[in-house]
Amino acid sequence: MVARYGDDSDSHPPYDHGLWIEASGGIKKGRVLGFGFVSDPQRFLMPSLVAPSTSSDNLEVIMDRIREEMNKEFKSERDEMKQALLAECTEIEAQKQEIVKMYNEILKLAQGNNTN
Repeated sequence: MVARYGDDSDSHPPYDHGLWIEASGGIKKGRVLGFGFVSDPQRFLMPSLVAPSTSSDNLEVIMDRIREEMNKEFKSERDEMKQALLAECTEIEAQKQEIVKMYNEILKLAQGNNTN
């Protein structure tokens, strides 16, 4: 920030998309470090949306968009995990029933051998 905007931190913008990308190591696999699971961080990193003269109102709109996108991504991930967990529970229940069935058959065999 100092190299680009000078020593006076009061003159620095609250956010500089170019510096963020540079400091985070660039865009890798369509993602930018610090943006988590946001599906398209470039949508939020467009210079036209975030310029050095960004007002606090514009910044708030951008932050709201980021929050909304992150919430959608989190909900999607949570729903996928929930479905996977339910599938696992169903499989475990089926295995449990099979084990109980086998156990009962073993008990019957053991009881049959005891009566002989």
